[in-house]
Amino acid sequence: MSSEKSLELLERTRKVMKAEQKLTALLEKVEPWIAAAPGHHSSTIRDHYGNRVRPIPTNMDQVEVILAMARNWASKTSAPAGW
Repeated sequence: MSSEKSLELLERTRKVMKAEQKLTALLEKVEPWIAAAPGHHSSTIRDHYGNRVRPIPTNMDQVEVILAMARNWASKTSAPAGW
């Protein structure tokens, strides 16, 4: 691979990483998708490593909300239908 092609690939990778960082920031703005579990006083739930995780849906209404949001986002991207 030529040096020029390597630089082009590196630049494309940087652009993808920036897009992913922006998407992550956007997701953090709209969080939480569903309310925290009853009795949990914080809207942020963490795993045993301290990483933030999304609450698990506890009923079909919450599942429908999450799926509707996912379908909405997928319709605004290049993701194929049903992805």
